[in-house]
Formats: sequence, C-alpha cells, structure tokens
Amino acid sequence: MISTRAYRKALPVSEAIAEIRRCSGTQLDPDIVLAFLACQPKIVMPGDMSLPKEFEESFLALFRPRID
Repeated sequence: MISTRAYRKALPVSEAIAEIRRCSGTQLDPDIVLAFLACQPKIVMPGDMSLPKEFEESFLALFRPRID
C-alpha cells in the first residue's frame, strides 16, 4: 500500500495503517493485524519506493506485438 504501483499511487504510511485497522476482522485477520501493529514501530521503511517515470511505457512495451 505504501509503494507506487502501475495502477495506483502510494498511500502515506498513516493512511495505510488506518486501512489495515479498518479491514481488521473483515479482509484481514484481527490477530495478525494486532501482531503487525505491535511490531510496526520496528519496521524499517526504505527510501523512495516510487516507480520510475519510464516504467509504464517500458512495461507495456513487453506486451506489444513485435513486427520484424
């Protein structure tokens, strides 16, 4: 949730944690959510996790038919 994907932008950490809490007991196991939240302050966040600007174009090029 906190890294940019081809189909959506990254969420801020605070919004991702709020989403995890919101989904506890429905989409996510509440015991796992509690364990994650307990160790969350110890999780090391890498620097910039966004995709390169050229990613979408180069990714889509992999699926274009080749004309030789």
